Amino acid sequence: MKPEEVAINAARKSQHPDFKLGAVLVKHRQVLDVKTNINSGTFSPGVCAETRLLKNPPRAGAYNATIYVARVRRSDGRIAMAKPCSKCATSARSRGINKIFFTTDGGEWDY
Repeated sequence: MKPEEVAINAARKSQHPDFKLGAVLVKHRQVLDVKTNINSGTFSPGVCAETRLLKNPPRAGAYNATIYVARVRRSDGRIAMAKPCSKCATSARSRGINKIFFTTDGGEWDY
C-alpha cells in the first residue's frame, strides 16, 4: 500500500471527534510508523498526528525520512486540508525530516 493510502486510512481511524488526522513516517520507501491525532479535550486538532509520530521515532530514525499527513472530514468522509501547523513543521525540520506531504481540500497531495 502506498504511504498516501496508509495516511488516509489512519485518518479515517482517528478517534478525534472533530479533526481526523493520520500521519505516516516513511524512509527508503518503507513505512516506519503510523499515528493518528488524539483528543486534548478542546475543539482543536488535539495532539497532532505528526507530533505523536516524532515523539518516539522508530530505530531507523526520522533523519532524511518523509512524512505524509492526511485529514478526513468527520461530517462527510471527504479528504481535507492537512497542512501541518508551524509547531509540527518546525519539529519535523529539527528532526531532519526531508519532506512533508499533506492532503489538500481538493483531495490532492501537496508539500
